[in-house]
Amino acid sequence: MSTPLDDRPDGDPPKPDDATPAIGANLARWRAQGGGDTDPIPNMEAIIAAAQEMQPYSSQRTTKVAAVLFDIRTGEILGKAANSFASGIHMTDDEMRADRDRKDKNIAHAEETVLDDFMRRVNNGETPPVPTKYLGVYATHSSCPRCARKISRTGISTFVSTTSSLDVDDRFARNWAVDIMDGKEILDKREEDLGGPVDVRLVTVDPDPELAAKGKFKWADPRTDHFKPVEEQAARLKAGDAEYQPPKPQIGPPANSDDPGGPDQAPRRKIP
Repeated sequence: MSTPLDDRPDGDPPKPDDATPAIGANLARWRAQGGGDTDPIPNMEAIIAAAQEMQPYSSQRTTKVAAVLFDIRTGEILGKAANSFASGIHMTDDEMRADRDRKDKNIAHAEETVLDDFMRRVNNGETPPVPTKYLGVYATHSSCPRCARKISRTGISTFVSTTSSLDVDDRFARNWAVDIMDGKEILDKREEDLGGPVDVRLVTVDPDPELAAKGKFKWADPRTDHFKPVEEQAARLKAGDAEYQPPKPQIGPPANSDDPGGPDQAPRRKIP
């Protein structure tokens, strides 16, 4: 079961859980579950915790994105990954600052990496295949068009992300609102030959870092359209009424850290 996000002892309230997109299928499911009290995906805390563990190892200097592939029937974790450079490609932080275009062309996004790694292991006979209709992807941030296309074409049935990544007061949603909405459209409009619209869900991860590391969360209420502020920000960006907010680099491991103590991204050995 998901964990209610009570006010923290210091009196700071958690980030409001004010919703996921009001997509018909999601709303019907939420109502059928008595207001969302029943978790629709088992083992979700472990899935979120696995993504939290991977985030610091992202090759990106600022936005640290991680993703987990799982079986929606059991919640079994099938793979985990963070944004990472293509094999054999390395760039220092200074090089990434100086040549953002090259950096963006050479970094594989977390959703792409976790799906590619799983498919490679299946093709090599290292792990059993799972029908794509039973596969779900959890990502710490809402999907960009590039990753949404990958999820759509692969036949993934379910995509879960976070309400915090849709907060337009935060740099990620403020700068990338257009990409977020384009990615959502790709997931929403997938046709029946590939499984129909992707089941998009949102969670609110506990704002307390220690609890977040344990995957504590609650399901967002799909009766509210949390994408609305992002849609409005996207319109402002397109009209030239909003400006790009420069990044503030986060402290973390080196961009290309090969620290053997870091979590396994699964390209070399099976995930337990």
